[in-house]
Amino acid sequence: YNEAGKLVEKRSENSEGEIEHSENWKYSSDLLMETNLKDGDGKILEYSKFSYTKEGILCEELKFNPETEQEIKILYDVLLPGKTPDTTLYNKVGNIIQRTRHTYNEKQLLVKEITESVSNGLQKFTSEFQYSEDDLLEESKIVDKNDNLISKIRYKYNEFNLPCEELHYEKTSSGDENLESRIIFEYEYY
Repeated sequence: YNEAGKLVEKRSENSEGEIEHSENWKYSSDLLMETNLKDGDGKILEYSKFSYTKEGILCEELKFNPETEQEIKILYDVLLPGKTPDTTLYNKVGNIIQRTRHTYNEKQLLVKEITESVSNGLQKFTSEFQYSEDDLLEESKIVDKNDNLISKIRYKYNEFNLPCEELHYEKTSSGDENLESRIIFEYEYY
């Protein structure tokens, strides 16, 4: 950590104590300016640089993968504090490769996320979120550009409003919803 309490380096080691990979963060004042991910030999696997508005709000990220020579520019639309920003990803020649937009309800809960990708032709996926009267997430689903269901998750909560069960559904070739998995959460109270 630096003197401001910000994480500047994180190392992951195997059982023999050898470094498997490390992550580094560089700051200017309180703003994150650069990150990099290195393998155990110190080779950079991924590198990012960040830009901010004069008010200190993240507006751009340049991400580079030296191994694949893939460079991506991500533009962040300024939104309300604490909300996920809309993003647009560009390749190194400036063509849009993905755009993500978010919609919030009157309680400022995320109700829709639309992701459009042009990597293999135009693809559009929409994630929709439904909440209870207590603002607990009850259901999330992903549909394609024709509003055909791809997957759905239903959430259940215990008497303390903690998650207790997730039911994961996938659409079958016949169009039915098939329960693929069930996750149960258990808590120990002391």
